[in-house]
Amino acid sequence: AGGDEAMPPAPYNRLSEDQITTIALWIEQGALNEVCDTSVVCNTSNVTYSANVKPILSTHCNGCHGGSAPFGNIDYTTYNGVKKTVDNGTLLGSIQHDAAYRPMPEGANKLSSCNIALIKAWIDAGAPNN
Repeated sequence: AGGDEAMPPAPYNRLSEDQITTIALWIEQGALNEVCDTSVVCNTSNVTYSANVKPILSTHCNGCHGGSAPFGNIDYTTYNGVKKTVDNGTLLGSIQHDAAYRPMPEGANKLSSCNIALIKAWIDAGAPNN
């Protein structure tokens, strides 16, 4: 019967409370199919892990790469977990959908060009824990 199965299904982790709240607010506001204003310039100066990179990963990656059993043993809920994939090149290669890497988020659209640019700017700055 509909609604009886847990979502997302195993082996994926439950959505975070923040993700559930975001979806609930979107529904309460009418579940509008709104498009972001593309005329807004993507500001890649002064990119930080805490203000820019971590929220992107929380929204787009932690559903699979978080929790008690992160997919592929890649945990993006901590700086150290993220830094491992920065150092071996898989974070940037995967989100850019480079040929040698597994495209991420898996089974979903590529991250926005601004989100990719923000992560790349942070990596280019040495991927500091800031």
